Amino acid sequence: MLTRHITESVYHPIRSLNLVVSALALLLTIYASVFSWQSWQDEKRNLIYDLQNIMTLEERAVDAYFSHLERDMLALGVNIIGTDEQIDIEHTFTLVKQFSEGHTELFDISVIRDDGQILFAAEAPPGQTPPTFVLEPSFQKFRNEIREGQPVSIGQPYVCSIHNEWTIPFRYVISNKEGKLKYIISANLPIGMLQNYWKDAPFTKIGALGLIRDDGFLVGRYPVPEEPQLEEIYGIPRKGTLITYLMQHQFPQNGYVRGPSILDGPDYLNSFYRLEHFPITLFIATPMSEIRTEWWNKVKVPYLLTVVLFVGGFFVYRLTLQRERTREAERIEWERQRMQIEKAESLNRMADAIAHHFNNQLDVVVCYLNLVLDVLPLGSDESERLIEAMKASHRAADVSRQMLTYLGQAPGKLELQDISETCHKGLLMLQAFIPKNVSVEPVIPFPGPTIRASMSQMHQIFTSLVTNAWESISDNKGTITISVKTVSAADISLSHRFPINWRPNENLYACLEVADTGSGITNADIDKVFDPFFTTKFVGRGLDLPVALGVVSAHGGGLTVESEVGKGSIFRVFLPVSAEAVSV
Repeated sequence: MLTRHITESVYHPIRSLNLVVSALALLLTIYASVFSWQSWQDEKRNLIYDLQNIMTLEERAVDAYFSHLERDMLALGVNIIGTDEQIDIEHTFTLVKQFSEGHTELFDISVIRDDGQILFAAEAPPGQTPPTFVLEPSFQKFRNEIREGQPVSIGQPYVCSIHNEWTIPFRYVISNKEGKLKYIISANLPIGMLQNYWKDAPFTKIGALGLIRDDGFLVGRYPVPEEPQLEEIYGIPRKGTLITYLMQHQFPQNGYVRGPSILDGPDYLNSFYRLEHFPITLFIATPMSEIRTEWWNKVKVPYLLTVVLFVGGFFVYRLTLQRERTREAERIEWERQRMQIEKAESLNRMADAIAHHFNNQLDVVVCYLNLVLDVLPLGSDESERLIEAMKASHRAADVSRQMLTYLGQAPGKLELQDISETCHKGLLMLQAFIPKNVSVEPVIPFPGPTIRASMSQMHQIFTSLVTNAWESISDNKGTITISVKTVSAADISLSHRFPINWRPNENLYACLEVADTGSGITNADIDKVFDPFFTTKFVGRGLDLPVALGVVSAHGGGLTVESEVGKGSIFRVFLPVSAEAVSV
């Protein structure tokens, strides 16, 4: 009987140990589950936030382009209509030709009667017999939209019979004093134009960006799936999750919806942003599989540590259990010679010792985890993962990306590009953001010098310099002059040149110059404007200029600064000219 009681007393702390270990394992499992769910939600939330920021910029750029085209058509309409509400054919043809020369991205610019008969086109002088749009479905739908009070229409895409390619019709109505339709100015925008702007965007590598009308017809998309045919993509309205959601919710300003994409696949996250002045919605469709991949890349290290903790804890548990069994087996003989009260006291002390010892062992587990790096070989996969895990818990992702760029460690796809064309595109993207008190004077020759660089990082340099320029002007009236030219190494100034240790090693350099008439920079501050997080109330925006310097340095180039307080500043970027020719 005494032996039985002793044996039961021996196994009581072991059962407690098992219960504690089971409880800890359960808590760790619950933690892993909560962590998985929370990190997944954070990943989706961060992606949606990033996509909304991207779409805000894209929406402003696209809306600004369409609004600019609308204003130009309005001006054309005012000039061609006579006091008798009739047009002079020869005079109107001249104006349309001039309009066409100012908008080389458009084709088939024409003036149409209210019945759909084309009077003439920029490529077809008066006197010829141009075709009619009477039977064209896109034109008929446009007529219905006009009856609903929309003087401007970005129409349903159709195949242009002359150029045999898919186009987006942009039409503007000229009405008489009574509001009756008289004439229509029509122009076609190639589907590929918007695609050219989007194809270098980083998010189009995993998702798709596009524009969709309220009736479900796409008016632009990149990338375009190889299957189905363009007729099925642009010729019929979409009926997937996105357009269904938009219609059901009366076309909200922005948001997101998850569901199948008829063109892409069964599980997509569709983020959208509606254009401010046109009944068109911009969207980015991202496969959920890509989001899961990004999420897994972020959580696999914590999961690995959890597994290590499980294995290490189990090893310590087994070791502790074995030790306790050995100690208790030895104690049984000793406990036989004691009175039952002494046995109970001894068992109480033993339980206390077990708890204390177990806590010490847990401390050892934590210490061993911290010492894993010391015992792993340098350069092994395990040590690299642990190093990244320790770094990841102490750094902010956004500032990291910028600092990596500042250090010249942010990779980018290098490609041949005409720096004039890059600046021209960047200026188009920034037009909607430049303050009204600031005028921009571009001196950009075409073609310009050719460089081999990352397209996105060149846009980042251009945006940082132009933004810095208009911030320097502040609320005053001022001018920003943007020029591109080719210079020799000997023409690059030695004064205020960054990086300090940079020396031109090539014969020719492409020079991007951004000059402003702003407040200028003091001599004491010029050497600090590229320091991370240096800022004054006039210049610098934390990491914008340092990042620009990092990108330039990573491409083998340099920067110079000239400034005079009260008169303005000149920033010059120098990048090696490539001997290779840019493909047309």
